[in-house]
Amino acid sequence: MQYYWSDISRINLLERYTTIWKGILTNENIDSIWIKPDQIELLKDIFVDSCERNFYIHLDENNIYISLCQDSSYYYYEFEKDILKLLKTIEKKFEIKINEGNFNCWECKPFPNSYRYYIFKKDNKFKLKKNVLNWDKYDDIKKK
Repeated sequence: MQYYWSDISRINLLERYTTIWKGILTNENIDSIWIKPDQIELLKDIFVDSCERNFYIHLDENNIYISLCQDSSYYYYEFEKDILKLLKTIEKKFEIKINEGNFNCWECKPFPNSYRYYIFKKDNKFKLKKNVLNWDKYDDIKKK
């Protein structure tokens, strides 16, 4: 069986591939007021202003679920540039405290990477921890 990327000469290195995103943000204080369902459109506007993308956002008790399908390209380096400022904006606008978050990203291209981000607070400032998984590199390391 031959995959479309089996012939490396056929891969267009200049092509911009999409990514798939999903994530969750958690409220710092379970007993405090969180974002209300009637404020979800305002939250979506904040995401559009910060990230210039239309994310799907769902509220569930003390969690905000966020996802982006592959119809809109949004790359890991854009996320890293936008996310901390976005979180500060959300906290300020809604007068809430975000405790932590997890985001996952999958590249839709040959030899892709997967990214996992963990967002947490240290000294009342957001911090971002990143893990990168590449199966091809993992297989090479495993063989050694």
